[in-house]
Amino acid sequence: MYEDPGKRVVIIQTDGSGTSAYAVDETDALATWQKLVAALPSEVLWNLCMTLSNTYRKGRADERQVVLRQFLEGKLRKRKRRGIVQAVVVNENQY
Repeated sequence: MYEDPGKRVVIIQTDGSGTSAYAVDETDALATWQKLVAALPSEVLWNLCMTLSNTYRKGRADERQVVLRQFLEGKLRKRKRRGIVQAVVVNENQY
């Protein structure tokens, strides 16, 4: 865990897939994490950080599957506007 100059808490995880950083932006997070670091043994703190980062990854993976399924079902389409690729919802009434 790392405390950045902006007083946010950043969890940095390094594993076989590389290095990932997770910023905790809640306003009361800094005080909470300072108390946790002071009170918990390093093994428990490690498990807590791993649980949080794995939960975040699972949530992103689940949402990615939802979006991919919507593309496959034709409910989302890619459109390029002004040089920017966007995902747009297909209006079912168009057909």
